[in-house]
Amino acid sequence: KTGRNVPEPVQTQLIDSTHQDVNELLPFLQERAAQLQEVARKQLAERATKESAEMLRILEDQQKRILATAKRFDENKQLRFDFSDGEQRQAQLDREAWDKRLLALQKEMTTEPARVRDVYEVRAHRLEPVGLVYLWPVTG
Repeated sequence: KTGRNVPEPVQTQLIDSTHQDVNELLPFLQERAAQLQEVARKQLAERATKESAEMLRILEDQQKRILATAKRFDENKQLRFDFSDGEQRQAQLDREAWDKRLLALQKEMTTEPARVRDVYEVRAHRLEPVGLVYLWPVTG
């Protein structure tokens, strides 16, 4: 359907009452916004908990894989006598890198889940009316 224009005097009256109408509606909007904000905070907290737990699981899995690889490396030291000097040096560098990564993982298992949770923390909220719609009957 196509609408028709609201008569000019009515448009002027509506424009003049806009500020008052917004002020009268604002308490209802604030109450509704507070309800929605609480729902959003809860959902974000749930998501933060889930993702931080997932991050911890990923880091723990990585730690387990490195420990298993390092264990195999240590158990097979005697088999490396056939390795060239370059291969033995590379194997030693790998072992040192694993040790460094294991140390870093210890710290990350504390800091990274906390960092993930922190991302979901609500730091500010705003409510600003950006528009007002008046419905006007076709019959005038």
